[in-house]
Amino acid sequence: MSDNNGFVKWYNKERGFGIIVDNKTNVEYFVHYTEIEGNQKDKFVSLQENEHVKYNIKEKNNKKCAINIRPEAERFQNVQVKQFKKNHVRNTTEFTPSHDNPDMRIMVGDSFESYNYPVTSRDIIIVKNLFDKTEDIYNKLKTEIHNSGLKQDNLWKSWHGDTHFIADDHQNWKDSCPTFQNILTKISEYFNMDIKATRLNHYNNSREWKPFHHDAAAVKKDKAKTQNFTVAVSFGLEREVAFQHAKNGTIISVPAENGSVYVFSKDVNIIWKHGIRQMKEEDFIDQGRFSVIAWGWREMIDL
Repeated sequence: MSDNNGFVKWYNKERGFGIIVDNKTNVEYFVHYTEIEGNQKDKFVSLQENEHVKYNIKEKNNKKCAINIRPEAERFQNVQVKQFKKNHVRNTTEFTPSHDNPDMRIMVGDSFESYNYPVTSRDIIIVKNLFDKTEDIYNKLKTEIHNSGLKQDNLWKSWHGDTHFIADDHQNWKDSCPTFQNILTKISEYFNMDIKATRLNHYNNSREWKPFHHDAAAVKKDKAKTQNFTVAVSFGLEREVAFQHAKNGTIISVPAENGSVYVFSKDVNIIWKHGIRQMKEEDFIDQGRFSVIAWGWREMIDL
C-alpha cells in the first residue's frame, strides 16, 4: 500500500473529523480521528490547518477516506495527553516545544550605574529605587516649577478629558527646572539612550489617571524612526501602571513606586496599550504624583 502526501484543509477537533487534500491530485479525503496515528489510549492528536501528513486511501461507505495518517515531519503539531480519571486533569498536556517570541519579556534592572543586559524589542524593564527617595524629588520639581514665574493655569494642560495634566512645553518651564534636566541625564546615561522627546505628567490626587493608549511611535511612521524606547519615572504617590493586550484585553500591572522606573521597547508599544489605573473612590488619597516620560532611541534586538 503506497503512501500519499497531503495537507489538512480543515479539522474539527471537537467532533474529531476533517478533510485532507492530496498534494498531487488535489482530491479531498475524509479523515476521522480513529485513523490518526497516535490516537492511542493515553494520547489525542488534533490535526492543524495546513499541517502536512502522510496517509493511505480506503473507501468506506462509498466515501474516499484517509487512513493510517502520520506526520510528514517528525511528529504531529498538536499531541495532548488524555485524562485518565474523571475530574483528574493532567498538569502537563502539551509536549511540543514552543519557540514563539513572547508578547512581553519582563526584566529587572539590578545596577545603579547602568543597565547591563541586552534589550529586545519586547522588553519591559523595571528598576526600583533608581532615584533616591530621601531627595524628595517630587517636592523639588513642584517647588522649581512654582518658582519659575509662569502662571500655573497656563502651564498645566488637561490630557484627554481631564484625566490628568501635562506641562505645556511651549511655556519654557524646563529652563527653570534643573531637577528635571538632571533626571533626563541620569535616564540617558543609565539606559545608554538618545532622548528625542520628553513630557512631565502631573496627577493631583488618586482620582486622576491615564487611560490605556499606545504611544505615538506605534501609529506614526516618523516617530517610529527615532523612538523605539520609552522610559517613565515616578515621583510622589505610588500608583499602578498597567499594560492591556491590544487583541485579547489581558491586563498586567506593576506598582510604580516613588523613585522607580518602568520602561518598554517598541514592540510592547504595538502589542500592548499602557496607562495608569484609576484608584477606587474608597481608597482615595489626596497626594500628587509626577511622572517624567522620555522617548528616544537605543540599540536593541528585534524579535
